[in-house]
Amino acid sequence: MTGETRIHAVIGGTHLGPVSQAQREKSITALKAFDIERLGVSHCTGLPASLRLALEFKERFFFCNVGTVVEA
Repeated sequence: MTGETRIHAVIGGTHLGPVSQAQREKSITALKAFDIERLGVSHCTGLPASLRLALEFKERFFFCNVGTVVEA
């Protein structure tokens, strides 16, 4: 709608903690398909999914907990 294809940041809960391994991988693949500059996850992502996302997104990954400030 805007003509922009990039996404500056996705922040918040991904709720990948309680899902199956197969669903987690599908979700990570889908996230990687977008042009996301920063990915900030919170506690409901779960540690295993957070680790995978950190490995995939590298320096673009961060934990986005209460009080986190995201600057453009």
